[in-house]
Amino acid sequence: MLSPKSAELVEVTLPAVGAAIGEISRLFYQRLFAAWSEVYWMMADTLIGLERFLPRGQQDY
Repeated sequence: MLSPKSAELVEVTLPAVGAAIGEISRLFYQRLFAAWSEVYWMMADTLIGLERFLPRGQQDY
């Protein structure tokens, strides 16, 4: 559980974070993959493995 102070902080910042989530995600993964390139390859292997479960024509990830 969050403390009341932490819950208030989340509530106040949530609209700004939600509005910028695309940019936040892009920067997060860009920096993650730059720091640990093996994570990129692990994720790529996972996506390739999952591809076989998608209906044909829906492999646009």
